[in-house]
Amino acid sequence: MDALKAKVLGLLSATNYRWPDDLPFVRIPKAAIKQIGPQRGINAQGKLDDWAADLLALTPEERQRAEENLGELTAAMAQLAASRAYETNYMPLRLRYSDWSAHKLKAVAVPPLGSQAESLADQTLGQLCQDLGQDRAQLLIGDALARRDGTDCDPWVGACMELASTPQMFTALVNTSPSNQVDVGVFRTGQAGCTGLTAGGMGTNDVRLTGLPAALITRFFDPWLDQLSLTNTQTQTGP
Repeated sequence: MDALKAKVLGLLSATNYRWPDDLPFVRIPKAAIKQIGPQRGINAQGKLDDWAADLLALTPEERQRAEENLGELTAAMAQLAASRAYETNYMPLRLRYSDWSAHKLKAVAVPPLGSQAESLADQTLGQLCQDLGQDRAQLLIGDALARRDGTDCDPWVGACMELASTPQMFTALVNTSPSNQVDVGVFRTGQAGCTGLTAGGMGTNDVRLTGLPAALITRFFDPWLDQLSLTNTQTQTGP
């Protein structure tokens, strides 16, 4: 391994070189990595998929620090959203003419979090620059944060930065009939429109809320479920 590391270092520092065909590593141009989009490998909790960590050649220690920083930002965004959120009886248009319209509803609106959220994101980027170096930090989240939004392919960036730039509506609908099953649907309305994050049958007194910011669940949705004599069994929530 020491010999292999020395060989790779020599290749990287050589003025003129040709990457050997027998080397078990592939050198990828930065432009190609940018197109692949390492931010797509960040899940909704701020954890990195293995391929994203490998693509950026993160050591175990670097990966741990990166995930800690991303997780802290995830939690901070959720807390900020919960502090600004308010309840409403609004039902997204798409749901009004669906089978969900007759179910029990809890809707929570979150206005754009604006500069405070963007400042939190910029602080995280700055910390990642210190831990990973500017190039890798920029490839991981810097380019995506510059857009201040996300796409369906960027679950973490989309969830966090849409909170900063776009009004959000989080809606949970629960059907307690028939009595031997509970159907639950969780919908998020934002830049990408109304998205059903989960819909399925659970045990009589159990539901599973996924994709909602954890702080919103604690403040708004868990008390509502208690009133319905239901228990939220989902522990892995979104930002």
